[in-house]
Amino acid sequence: MQLRQHQLASQCQQGLVPFILIFGDEPQQTIEALDTVRNTAKQNGFEERQSLTVDGDFEWSTLIDATQTMSLFSDKQLIELHLPTGKPGKEGSKTLLDIVANASPDVLLVIHGPRIGKDVQNTKWFKTLSQAGWFIPCYALEGRDLEQWISQLLTAIPIHTTPDCVTFIADACEGNMLAAKQEIDKLGLLYAGQTLDITQTKAAVVEHITFYSVSTYRHYAQW
Repeated sequence: MQLRQHQLASQCQQGLVPFILIFGDEPQQTIEALDTVRNTAKQNGFEERQSLTVDGDFEWSTLIDATQTMSLFSDKQLIELHLPTGKPGKEGSKTLLDIVANASPDVLLVIHGPRIGKDVQNTKWFKTLSQAGWFIPCYALEGRDLEQWISQLLTAIPIHTTPDCVTFIADACEGNMLAAKQEIDKLGLLYAGQTLDITQTKAAVVEHITFYSVSTYRHYAQW
């Protein structure tokens, strides 16, 4: 089943699925999705977390062993598999299908990577895992969706604002959700519990924000 990122928390509250696919080119949404899954998994007894990255030296038997090995510290374990290319290859596809066929309620497999196209989404491994679990595409929000996301973050602090403050933050950050989150966190330190007007917003928000580097995204995505 495909979910939008903002639907993930409510779905997690209803119960976890054995497979979660998180793919996209928007770092902040990826961070939020991974954090939501990790927190929910921990609350449900998945005390141990393993992180694996499919690079040139990766052996798919490592993933099989991880799903079959009982932990010394917890009955349940969360396994995160990072696919830097978004494609597991022939051997990886077969391994993932085998894991679905022998799924364990004590193992939660989260696969994450960059934005993927229909070529990947139409493959057998992807369809099988997404049907047995959730697919969360993490793409940059724009327009009203972006402003709604900013408004929700401000409300959660809480900070009371007018619509022009929300629009200004969205425009100042140029769609960069990581930068927007940083600016909102800064506003939270300055104005938590207060009402924020456009003058205060303009004075506090940095108007020219450079995009985060790819290395920053990788740091957060694999954390």
